[in-house]
Amino acid sequence: MTGWNLSKRWGLLLVLVIWGVSGLSQSPEGADPERLREQISLTEQMLQQADQASRRSLSSLNLLQTRLRLRQSLVQAMQAEIQRIAVETVEISEVICSLEEDIVRIQAQYALTVRMAYQALPEEDMWLLILSADNLTEAWSRAQYLRQFSRYRARQVRLIHDTRAYLARKQAELAQASREAAALLSGSGDEIARLEQDKSAAATAYQSLASQAETYRAELEAQKKALKKTLKDAAPAMVASAAAGGSELTTAFNQRKGRLPWPVSRQSAVVTGTFGKGSDAFGNTVTRDGIFLQTAPAQAVTVIHGGKVSGVQRIPLSGTLVIVSHGTYHTVYANLEEVQVSAGQSVSAGQLIGRVRTDPRTQETVLNFLIYQAPETFLDPQQWLEP
Repeated sequence: MTGWNLSKRWGLLLVLVIWGVSGLSQSPEGADPERLREQISLTEQMLQQADQASRRSLSSLNLLQTRLRLRQSLVQAMQAEIQRIAVETVEISEVICSLEEDIVRIQAQYALTVRMAYQALPEEDMWLLILSADNLTEAWSRAQYLRQFSRYRARQVRLIHDTRAYLARKQAELAQASREAAALLSGSGDEIARLEQDKSAAATAYQSLASQAETYRAELEAQKKALKKTLKDAAPAMVASAAAGGSELTTAFNQRKGRLPWPVSRQSAVVTGTFGKGSDAFGNTVTRDGIFLQTAPAQAVTVIHGGKVSGVQRIPLSGTLVIVSHGTYHTVYANLEEVQVSAGQSVSAGQLIGRVRTDPRTQETVLNFLIYQAPETFLDPQQWLEP
């Protein structure tokens, strides 16, 4: 019972630690700690490149805030794993306690069975019991009884052995869970310390760039209006493309939901702006029609699904925009340079259409990627792209 009490206290300690840092919001569903670490590492590489090039600007602020968000998600994911292990530790400890009681009970039953057997009939008299039968049928019945009794004792021995083996496995699982929890607790503490450093760095960068907030917001609104106007102007071409492609392209695109490739290398891009309502780098409330992917300069951009180019349009302050139609679905790739396609051209999945442009004013290299369904519905790209 001592081992049970220690294990139970260990599990409760883990729960208390989790409660102690529960001020953070809940971890995103399905957050992968390894993937988050990769994204944090990539963000830090981009920040180092910006520092080396003396480009500490709005780009750095976006990256710092993205790293802060990723680090917070990582801490939340680690805490969720600690909580899972805490629950598992208590459950395994309960099983161990039950198994220990079972072994004691089975051993007692076996000892009682053996004692009763030898008190009733010593081993040397067993053959005499069979041979003293009045007839062959009775001798057969006595032999069967003794055989069944022997099998029962053998089953008890096997049960004791199997229960002990299972107990040993559960004790090993408990030890492993305790080691994992200790490592996660240590790692979580380190990440929380880094999280505080990230908050400080982001706050410092924010203060140094706060004077640009209004200009930045105005430019974003102008870019958003220009993009929507471009989509409106391209509507006839998109409708014609959808009609020409028929329902096959629409069905094929729809069937790939959640499995479409990313327009830039997933290993070299960081999502700095998510779909829907959120905040910009200065805390202003914004509504994004797509996602923003920060990449290395001149990162290749490829088509995520086969279709036809409905439009190629230059947008002030946003580089070139390319629209690819896939039936009634359309993918939009904004802020490009070195565009490799033209309107009316058929393209296939993975085909190069251009490279991400670096804004000379903010030093940001960001692809604005949208998925649009006719007539006027913007969809969350991250629900369509592969995890």
